[in-house]
Amino acid sequence: MQVVVVNIAAIVRVFWFYLALILFCSFVGTLLLQPSQAFNVDVKGAQVYTGPADGQFGYSIQQFSNSKGQWLLVGSPWSGAPQNRIGDVYKCPVTGTQQTCDKLNLGDVMTVPNVTEVKQNMNVGLTLLRNEKSGGFLTCGPLWAQKCGSHYYPVGMCSEIDSSFKLSRTFLPALQSCGSFIDIVIVLDGSNSIWPWDPVQNFLTELVSSLDIGPGKAQVGVVQYAETARFEFKLSDHKTKAEAVKASARVSQMLGSETNTAHGIRFARNQAFSLDNGRRKGATKVLVVVTDGESHDSGILPSEIAACETERIIRFGIAVLGYYNRVGIDTSNLIKEIKSIASEPKEKHFFNVSSEGALLEIASALGERIFSIEGTSNKNEDTFLLEMAEVGFSAHYTPKQSLLILGAVGAYDWSGTIVHQSSDETTIFTKKIFASVLQDRNDSSYLGYALTSLVSADSVFYVAGAPRFQHTGQIIVYTVGSNGEVTIKQKQKGEQLGSYFGSVLCSVDVNRDSLTDILLVGSPTFMGEQKNEEGRVYMFSVNEGILTKQGDLEGPTRSGNTRFGASIAVISDINLDGYNDIAVGAPLENDNRGAVYIYSGHKTTIQPKSTQKILASEVDTNLKYFGLSIDGQMDMDSDGITDLSVGSIGRVVQLWSRSIVNVSVTMAFTPEKLSIFDKNCMVNGKSQICARFNVCFKATFKPDTRVSSVNIRYKATLDGDLLSLHVISRGLFEENHDRLIQKDITLDSVSKCDEHKFYVQDTRDIVNPIGLRLDLALQNVDIGPVLDANTPRSRESFVSFTSHFIPFSKECGEDEECITDLVIKAHPAIALSSKNKQLTIDVKVSNKKENAYNTKVFVQFSSNLYFASSVLVSGTFCSYSFMEKTSVTCDVGHPVLRQGAEVNIFGLWGNPLPPYVCTALNVFFYICRDTNLNFYEIDSGKQAVTTITTFDDIGPEYMITLKVNTGHFPINVATVTVEIPVTTKGNNHLLYLTDVKTNQVRLYSILN
Repeated sequence: MQVVVVNIAAIVRVFWFYLALILFCSFVGTLLLQPSQAFNVDVKGAQVYTGPADGQFGYSIQQFSNSKGQWLLVGSPWSGAPQNRIGDVYKCPVTGTQQTCDKLNLGDVMTVPNVTEVKQNMNVGLTLLRNEKSGGFLTCGPLWAQKCGSHYYPVGMCSEIDSSFKLSRTFLPALQSCGSFIDIVIVLDGSNSIWPWDPVQNFLTELVSSLDIGPGKAQVGVVQYAETARFEFKLSDHKTKAEAVKASARVSQMLGSETNTAHGIRFARNQAFSLDNGRRKGATKVLVVVTDGESHDSGILPSEIAACETERIIRFGIAVLGYYNRVGIDTSNLIKEIKSIASEPKEKHFFNVSSEGALLEIASALGERIFSIEGTSNKNEDTFLLEMAEVGFSAHYTPKQSLLILGAVGAYDWSGTIVHQSSDETTIFTKKIFASVLQDRNDSSYLGYALTSLVSADSVFYVAGAPRFQHTGQIIVYTVGSNGEVTIKQKQKGEQLGSYFGSVLCSVDVNRDSLTDILLVGSPTFMGEQKNEEGRVYMFSVNEGILTKQGDLEGPTRSGNTRFGASIAVISDINLDGYNDIAVGAPLENDNRGAVYIYSGHKTTIQPKSTQKILASEVDTNLKYFGLSIDGQMDMDSDGITDLSVGSIGRVVQLWSRSIVNVSVTMAFTPEKLSIFDKNCMVNGKSQICARFNVCFKATFKPDTRVSSVNIRYKATLDGDLLSLHVISRGLFEENHDRLIQKDITLDSVSKCDEHKFYVQDTRDIVNPIGLRLDLALQNVDIGPVLDANTPRSRESFVSFTSHFIPFSKECGEDEECITDLVIKAHPAIALSSKNKQLTIDVKVSNKKENAYNTKVFVQFSSNLYFASSVLVSGTFCSYSFMEKTSVTCDVGHPVLRQGAEVNIFGLWGNPLPPYVCTALNVFFYICRDTNLNFYEIDSGKQAVTTITTFDDIGPEYMITLKVNTGHFPINVATVTVEIPVTTKGNNHLLYLTDVKTNQVRLYSILN
């Protein structure tokens, strides 16, 4: 009977061998290593500047240059604390001998004429931005406030400072108009039912005191009525507030038995608001009616109200319920009538008080309502909604335009908006422009908290962050057409409540072609699994203003409060590889000391794994919240490399970048392959397989003007590559009989080479190539250039540089694929008697085709036999496990069973049972073979996807032939069962049965 099967173990090994062969072939011969990422920000020798911690010195930072040298500009938005928080900007000289910072006192010069300013908490330096075009810089005090009457409006102020630290210009896009014309006529009910009169007089005096009265501002007139109406004083009578307050205090009650409210309104409309009695053209007309009863002339009241509406007189109605409450009259009709007098919306223009004494309580609120009219008198409906705008909370200069974008987070009840400020025009976007994407039910999205722009070949797209949008945060991408029309291009929403997604934005031109490649979005209060504010930075690719999420930057590995992403800054190609890089601050990491992570740019993206982590404790033990602010656009010490500046509270740090050495390495083995049949040298009196490798180094420096040589240390390790699991190296260096050698060498631009010899010990593994790992390190890591490396440093400060491989020659033809044909024959003598209790098995293994490596024969037998001994030929040995007493394993022709070779194994078994116990003895033998024994590690967490579609994809077919003969004794029935593994426990395919052929036997079935 012949059974043809395919050995799946061989298939798996062949498949991995093909894969390994491809990898190995890419390294055969000479290997030239590619340049890699650098670790070149030095944490030693940093220049540290100190400032007032209570003034938040270090909150913002910008590198700056002018004719006097290099500077650090440092924002201190609470400068002046605790008395005030005016804020300021400091200049810290980087060049020269001075190590202290000078205060610019910008709060003194940032001022606006003819405006009542409130600077106590304006926070100058909260926003600080270098102006590349003008050579100066911008700073803002978003809490600068103006006083309008008794009200304070923090509308925000920004100023541009020139390169000599002098004020260039100041602008306040949301400045309120406190001096708009407004004529106010107060109509008082003086009838008998008003009692007592003193509270009414006090109310009048308090109300007049709350108004901003003066030339070009408000005017006040008072009319009193009962049956008739009269002037107490006219609009033109008093030019100052003091005069109007004195006149109000002299008003006495006229008394009368009727309340002709309609007549009083007509008198005010026709007489008090006449030009002859002081009304000013263009002034807003406001009428305040105070009464305690329903009118006796209510029939004409509707027509008077309509006339006021036609003449655009804004009306406030105040119902005093004292008389009705005292005599027990229902107040509903009175309230209804006074509400009809009040303008829309009624809730803003109607008041009612329970008594005359309660009038004083509403005087201030009424004055505020009237003043709100002052703020909107001559402007559009959104002006008053900018009273808390805080313009300048954020700022951004667009790279292609002379345009400054400013964030106004407090606008429109903290919904926020954006201001576009050019040299000759200011555009403040109204609330309705972003209403559809903000969907603010309770406002407070803080739109404009962070700003940036995205540049394409033909367009500029603007990005604004709204970190409190629906508590998760959102960013909005928009464009502005030539006609000023705003189009929302896209929006991206945060993932977690309270994460402040969009509070930090950074657009990156990675490949330095002036077009935006990446947008980074900070979410610094994003919480991890342990409910700590770990922070997160999202990365989006950019294509014509459309954002596509590319993943996250890998930040702190340990759980804890870090606020990773609190600051993000572009670094101008700090490792000199032609791509811009990124720095990200984590100011709460390491117990609030802080840290900064550096990420390298590559092509049009940012590598998600950091190339360097700078801990505050490595720089200065006194630092706190290191990474609060970052800048890295300039070469501060004129050495040709961008330097990094980092802010912390009370201190700022100037870190210096080190030059970079790129070490090119070439390696070659002689011979290129190891042959187990060619033991070409003697080591300790024993023939061994020997080879040598030649390694050449050449140093290239960036920039090439700083240094010309570098001292490095290299370490070569045999069988030390990451792909190998050899605990004991198969190869040893001849010079020290160890797997590792280490040597110091000085490199420059001229190639320098070393040669080392090694030998291969006897090994069972001659299928996998021997790897040689080469590690490089600086001899002195504290001075000179740093190595340009692509993997993290080891504990010994070596850089894991490369692995090179030398394979064993298989001697299986040019393709080095061994197609074997193993034949196994077994001849047992199964006759047992009382005189012969031993069983002899003759196993013959032959190889009819190409070399077979690590061939094994497994013999299994029943438990009523025990293994006694074996007779072996050279290169063959058998092992027997006392734990598993029913099997024997024999290595055949170790390490290789060559083509045409034949090996005989004679085994002797015994039967321990007495012959009279049984008359029949069933003996079972399981004989199989295996070749090319390899071990592979598979990651259980990853899924391997098969690409096999035909049998040819698997590899060469393996053929197994079984032959059964009857021997010397007749046998009625002989059954041969062949079992083969089809799948693993995880249902992964192991074996594919391609064909079964039989001769002179019956095939019963093939079962899966």
